Amino acid sequence: MTPFFTLPYTAHGFFSTWTVLISIGFVFCAVYAAYQLRVWSSVLSAVLFLLAYMTFSTLKMASEHMLVLDSNIVNNLLSLPHVFHAAFLILLSLACVVQCRAVYRYDKTHITPKSVKQAADDLTTGLLYYHDNGQIRMINHKMNDLSFVLFGHALLNGKTFEDELGGEKIITAKDGKKYRFTKRDFFFKGISLHEITAEDVTELYLKIDALRAENEQLCEHNRHMRDYGEKIDEMITREEKLNAKVYIHDEMNRLLLSIDNAIRRNDNKEKAALLNELQKNILILCMEADSETDNEYLADLYELSARIGITVHMKNQPKLSNEQMRIFVLAAEESMVNAVKHANAKQFYIESSATENFFSASFSNDGTVPTQPVHEVGGLHDLRHRIEAVGGQMSVSYQPQFTLKIILPKEEDAYVI
Repeated sequence: MTPFFTLPYTAHGFFSTWTVLISIGFVFCAVYAAYQLRVWSSVLSAVLFLLAYMTFSTLKMASEHMLVLDSNIVNNLLSLPHVFHAAFLILLSLACVVQCRAVYRYDKTHITPKSVKQAADDLTTGLLYYHDNGQIRMINHKMNDLSFVLFGHALLNGKTFEDELGGEKIITAKDGKKYRFTKRDFFFKGISLHEITAEDVTELYLKIDALRAENEQLCEHNRHMRDYGEKIDEMITREEKLNAKVYIHDEMNRLLLSIDNAIRRNDNKEKAALLNELQKNILILCMEADSETDNEYLADLYELSARIGITVHMKNQPKLSNEQMRIFVLAAEESMVNAVKHANAKQFYIESSATENFFSASFSNDGTVPTQPVHEVGGLHDLRHRIEAVGGQMSVSYQPQFTLKIILPKEEDAYVI
C-alpha cells in the first residue's frame, strides 16, 4: 500500500481540510457543552479536538515532505498507508457527529440557560435582572422593547433604567398603553440582584373605566328610581289626604245642617250629640294639619311613650328622609315597648350620630338587664329585615345593658326597594 506522505498534494489537501472541519466541530461541541454546564462532555470534546489538531499538524508535515528525523513516532505515522489515516479520520468524524447530536438532544430534553432565555423572550411580561452596579444579568425582548418605547433607547444599564422610571408604578406610553412596573431585591447564590418586571395593564384599566362608567349610570338610575318612588309616595299621600279632607268637608256640612235643624227644633240632647261629633271632626282636621309637619313621626313616638308610661330622652334629633325617619321611629317604638314589657323600664334613651355616608342610632333603657342573649323574634326580626332591605345594619347587645343599635346609609347610598 502507498504510504501517506507519498500521496499527491491534492490528497494531502483533502485530508487536511477534512481534519480542520472535524476540529471546528469539536470546538463547537466543547464550547456549547460548557454553555450547557455539561463539564465532562465539554472536556471530552476538548480532548478530541486536541487529537484532531495533532492529526492536522502531522498531515501538514506530510504535505510539506517534512519528515521529522528525530521523531520516530511521527515518521512511523506518516509512513503508514493512507487507508489507516482515512479510517482514523472517519472515526473522528463519527465521534464529532455523536457529540454534536448529544448537544442538540440535550437542548431539546433539558432545561438549559438557552431554553430559559428563549422562554423569557416569549413572555408578554418584561423581565430585567441586574447587579448593584447596574450590570445586566438577564433581560428579555419585551423589556428591551419597552425601553425603546418609553425612553427611546436600548436598555444597557439596570440602575439607569430604574432611575429613568423614577419610582413610578404605572407609566403611560405615547401610544396610550399603560405598564405597571414592580421592583424586587433578592440574593442568588450569595449575589445581590435586583428584579424589575413590567406588565401591560391597559386592558385592566379600560375595564376599570368601563365599570366606573357603568357604576355612575347605575347610581344615576338609582337616584331616578328613588325620586320616582318618593314622588309616588307623595302622590298617594296627597290623594289620601285629599279624600280625607273631602270626606271631612262633607261630614262638616252634614253636621252643620243637622245642628241647624236641632236648633230650630230646640232639641238640647241632639244638639249636644252633634256638637260632640263636630268637635271630633275639628280634632281630626287639626291632626291632619300636624301630620304635614316634619315632626309627625317623632310626635307619634312621644305619644306612644306617654301612653305606656315611659320618658324619652333624645340627644341630637336626627334629620332624615321620610323612609329613614319611618325606620328610625319604628326601631325606637319596638325597643321602647320591649323595654316596658320585659324590663319594666321608666327611662328610654336615644343617641344618634351621622357621618358622611351613614346615620347611626342606639336605644337603651334603665330597666332590668337581661341575663342571656336576646332572641330576635317577632318585632325585632321584622325590624332587622326592614333595615337590611335598605342596606342598613342592626345589632343587639344585652351587656352591660340592653342596647339596640341601627346603622342606615345616607339617602344617596341606600338601596332602591
